This record gives sequence, structure tokens and C-alpha cells, in this order.
Amino acid sequence: MKKSFKITTILISMMLMVSILLITATAEMDFSVTPELPDNQRPNGSSFFDLIVAPGMQQELTIIVSNTRDDEIVVLVELITASTSRNGQINYTSRGMLDSSLKFSFEDMVTIPQTHFTIPAGDEITIPVSLTVPSESFDGAILGSIRVLREATDDEREEAGAIVNQYAHITAVRLVMTDDAEEIIQPDFALGSITTELVNYRASIIAYIRNIEPILIKSATATARIFPLGSDQPIFEHTMESLDFAPNSVFPF
Repeated sequence: MKKSFKITTILISMMLMVSILLITATAEMDFSVTPELPDNQRPNGSSFFDLIVAPGMQQELTIIVSNTRDDEIVVLVELITASTSRNGQINYTSRGMLDSSLKFSFEDMVTIPQTHFTIPAGDEITIPVSLTVPSESFDGAILGSIRVLREATDDEREEAGAIVNQYAHITAVRLVMTDDAEEIIQPDFALGSITTELVNYRASIIAYIRNIEPILIKSATATARIFPLGSDQPIFEHTMESLDFAPNSVFPF
């Protein structure tokens, strides 16, 4: 599939190959997070929450956080709607740009009783995440994550000085209403605003590419060409490959 847009002097073409893949990110750290997969988990072997839900459904998702240290730890739990990063990857770790076409966000559907939890040395706790599905059905998929960050201790902060390394565990969440929820939707893009900005202290032209459909798009290629006004000969060209787009998100290319 090829879809292109021409706005004044900028041409952006998108060549898409679509597939579905979600990954729960992990790292070597002194605590672990294990999701307790419920009965409505899709039977595809996923280790993250990959759930079939229904309109108006209420459910409690639980994660078990284990502390392997010999002292207590404090973890910060955040609920994040998936977006697309500036590098063209699915962003589960921080809040990014969501498109106006987004009907229901993950963050609007989930709540936690508190944000900080203390876990004794060598112990574990169960953290509940309350999920309330909108009464109106939705197409495609809703993506988000449960992010668990271990807060640095006072000793670690004193030893590290200005820069403190902190580790987070990301558990992805995918919500659909049917097994083929994303397969029946055709990918589609729209071109948002085009601006000039400083990126990493360099003057840049930013084209905001909108994924206006509620599907995850993987392995896309974006090419931008800049033309002198009134000419069909580009003076600059830039291509990015292997781009992943979160549903209903905006990619600052």
C-alpha cells in the first residue's frame, strides 16, 4: 500500500507493511513484575495483557511485584496510553502525542488505588488495576502499559550525585473486542501540521504524520522530499525505515 501527501514544498510518502506484535519490555533489575493473566486473555501465548473485552465490562487486572533486595523498596506505578516516539517506535514508557481521532484512551479506562507502593525486603505485593470498558463498542485495538519504576534510595542518590539510574518494568496491555479487530481495518494516514523546530539543537522541519486508525502499524517507511517552490527537483531527501505506529497517534517526522 502506498499513500502520499503533497503540501506546498514537502512530499511525504508512506509505504506500509502491516503486522501485529507487542512486547513486554524487561531489564535486569532487583525487582520483577508478573502479570496475572485472566480468563479473557487471548490464547496466543502472550506474556502481557492481551484481552478480549466487551462494552461496559468491569475487570480487575493484577500484577505481582517482587522485591529481591535485602531492604525495602518503593515503586511508582503509572498507567500510560501507547504513542509513537520521535524514533518511530511504539512508546510504552512515557506519554506522547495522541491523535484527535482517538476515541477511547487506555488511561481513561484504568485506575489504581495509589501511585506509590512499599515492598518489604524479599517480599512481594499484588497491585490491582481497575479496568472499566466504555459502554460503547470500539473498533481496532487500544494499547497502553503499566509502568513500574523503582524509586532510588537516599544512599543511591547521594552516591550518584546529579545523575541517578532508575529502572522500570513495562507490562503492555492490548484491548480488543474481537480476535480479528485489527485485521479488518485498512491502514490510513493523514498529514498534520509542518513546522520548523530545534531538535537536538539543530534546525529541523517537522512533519506530523497521523495514524488515524485504531490499529498498530509496523515496519513502515517514511520519505520526505523538499522542493524549491515551483520546481519538481528535490533539494533534500530523508528516509526512515522500520517505523512502528501506535493506534491513533502522531509521529513527529
